[in-house]
Amino acid sequence: MQRTVDSSKKSNYWLIAGLSLLAVAVNFLRIPLFDDNQILLGNAFAIALTIIYGIRVGLPVALLASLVSFYQWEHFYGITPFVLEVLAIALAMHRQRSILLIGVIYWLTIGWLVVALLYGSLGDYSEVVLRGIILKYILNGFFTVLLGFAIFHGLRAINAEPRVRYRTELAEMLVNTGLFTVLFVASLVIYFWLRAVNVELYLQTEKQTQFVTQLIADRTNTHFEQNHLALAAAAQQLSEQPTLLELQRSISAIHDKYPEFITLLVTDERGDILVTSPIDALASATDVINVADRDYFYQVQQTLLPFSSNAFRGRGFGNDPIVALSVPYFNNGNFAGVVEGSLNLTMLAQLGNGIGADQHYYLITDSNNRVVFASPQFGFDFLDELSGSALLTTDQSSLMMNSAEGVHGFIIERQLMSQKEWLITVAGSMDSYEESLGEYLLGSIVLLAGLAMLSIMAIFRLTNSLTRPIAELVEKLHNHHDLGNLSRLTHTGTTRYVHELSELQQSFSNFTNRLRDTLTDLRQSNSMNSELNKRLQQANDLLEERVQERTEQLEIALHSASAASNVKSQFLANMSHEVRTPLHGVLGLTEILLADPSAEQFHDKLELIEQSGRHLLSIVDDILDFAKTEAGKLPLQPVPTAVLAFVEPLITSYQKRTAESSLTIHLISAELPEQVLVDQTRLRQIIDNLLSNAVKFTAQGLIEVKLDYRAPILSISVTDSGIGISSERIDAIFEPFEQADLSTTKTFGGTGLGLTISRQLARLMGGDLLCSSRPGEGSTFTLTVDAPPAGEST
Repeated sequence: MQRTVDSSKKSNYWLIAGLSLLAVAVNFLRIPLFDDNQILLGNAFAIALTIIYGIRVGLPVALLASLVSFYQWEHFYGITPFVLEVLAIALAMHRQRSILLIGVIYWLTIGWLVVALLYGSLGDYSEVVLRGIILKYILNGFFTVLLGFAIFHGLRAINAEPRVRYRTELAEMLVNTGLFTVLFVASLVIYFWLRAVNVELYLQTEKQTQFVTQLIADRTNTHFEQNHLALAAAAQQLSEQPTLLELQRSISAIHDKYPEFITLLVTDERGDILVTSPIDALASATDVINVADRDYFYQVQQTLLPFSSNAFRGRGFGNDPIVALSVPYFNNGNFAGVVEGSLNLTMLAQLGNGIGADQHYYLITDSNNRVVFASPQFGFDFLDELSGSALLTTDQSSLMMNSAEGVHGFIIERQLMSQKEWLITVAGSMDSYEESLGEYLLGSIVLLAGLAMLSIMAIFRLTNSLTRPIAELVEKLHNHHDLGNLSRLTHTGTTRYVHELSELQQSFSNFTNRLRDTLTDLRQSNSMNSELNKRLQQANDLLEERVQERTEQLEIALHSASAASNVKSQFLANMSHEVRTPLHGVLGLTEILLADPSAEQFHDKLELIEQSGRHLLSIVDDILDFAKTEAGKLPLQPVPTAVLAFVEPLITSYQKRTAESSLTIHLISAELPEQVLVDQTRLRQIIDNLLSNAVKFTAQGLIEVKLDYRAPILSISVTDSGIGISSERIDAIFEPFEQADLSTTKTFGGTGLGLTISRQLARLMGGDLLCSSRPGEGSTFTLTVDAPPAGEST
């Protein structure tokens, strides 16, 4: 996978901070495997950051997260293997290798060796415990690599870091996907299976330790009970007041029967020793004749009950660890003395016979937490004070303790004796448990490694089957330069397993054949085109000669047309003058006659003459304006104009004309500048034409004139409720000598030049004239002209 960084963008520091905090927080979680804090998954977030940002971000996060291992495991051995894991992932990114594959290989090769070296050289662990630690690290490493890979792809899917882009080849994607799926499923199954196996093995070991604890407690209680009964039997005999010789024989007989007693003695009511067993015990004693100060005497004297002392080291009769057992004896119902036996505690070493003493160590402490007996493996001496020892105070069911062979795990069970307030603590070695669990764990690791190898082999084979044909096709296309020999592009490989690739190869071969046929046809076409080009060149030469001749003819025709146009313009000008002069004369004379009272009887005829003359004058003006606009010789003379004041007189004149009809004309004005630059003559001509048409084609109803201004465009719309125009004829009404239809010409008259001239004038003034209409509903003509505010240049 290739990583590309866009240096122009900033890194997502929130993402870095969030993943760093998660790396630390997750390592504080107690994720159990065999104990409560066996698995640390925080390094997965460091792996994800390494993939995204590289080693400069991933390594510090790995160090920070690994420091939490000290809190969990109380040592720093876990830092190195997890830091090296991040370095391995960074190397895989640098070499563009599979992240998952390199991660798995690291833990199966270097990672476990580093763990073995650190824990073996710096820690004092037994071989069994060390082997379990190594295997658990490997499984932990698999989990972090898988989780880190999943976190990275989750962040990549949501584009959490837009600054970084990745390019993954198909082969690598298939390998990673297949390997991740197999290892993830297998790891989960193995994890929960190992958890179940661990519980079963632990319970077996715990039950065995409980059994041993109960057995030792029973043996100890029985031993003390039997010896107390022996002393009670001797006391019963003393109540018959035997002679000293008979008393000596009785005590010696009891001693022979119960050899666990180091000494037996009988005292009188004052504490003076009467007899002992062995007989020479008094000979060895230099200062012990009276034992009234001993607790085994005065306690019995005061309570008249059997007594069992705490453990102590003998004096006078030897210095063996002993416990004093004593019972009272009576004469005639009165206290006559005690029978005491010093029970040798070395016999406690025999309590574990036949119960796996090599796997179970036991400790007996008195009510003052002093050692009465301890298996040699504990390293405690007789009467050592253990008040602060974890063996007596911990609530955990298991402990790690040092022994001659190193650190071992033990299951701890405790039970109070019924005969004495002594605590029996049994430490059951977890070596067999660890060894069995290690075998299961090793089998799991071997299974995972085997699955990984088989998956890699299968995935590589599948990947090769999928990508090799495509790579071959790409290589052939990339390296092929001879378009004349396309047969070399035909793919000859086979893809037996993937139908789509077979179809792709077949389609590629078919495409190659079609391309070859197309190129053949193209070559033939090129040959034909060359021949045609030659002919075309000849035709072009001939055409060029003819075009030159035709151009000369057209120049002559253009000159003639220009002359004709000038003649037409001159003709129209002359005609306009020649026609206007007599028309003005006729109109002037008509106005005089209309004013003469003597001609009142001809008044109607004179008005008809006047109307016809003015209509004819209007037609002449339209024809002259049309000719000027066609020739582009109609000049504009923009002057400062107050638009509202300019338009209102026009509206008023038409309102007077329609005063007696059922037609209403309204003027609506938006906010206008004080003055704008516009050609008043041409603007009046257009507005007059639009109002004239509106009045002409609207018998009754409403004509609405709207003024609007959006600098620098002046907009004037005229809306009527007249007969309307069909959509098919809207464009035609702007053509010269055209009207909506023939009936319009017959009914309303007109030359058909008014709208044509108005649109030409509007466009000449930098705007346009548009129409929207529906038959029977009326029409709206919208005039726009370029009219900048007065004071600005046009």
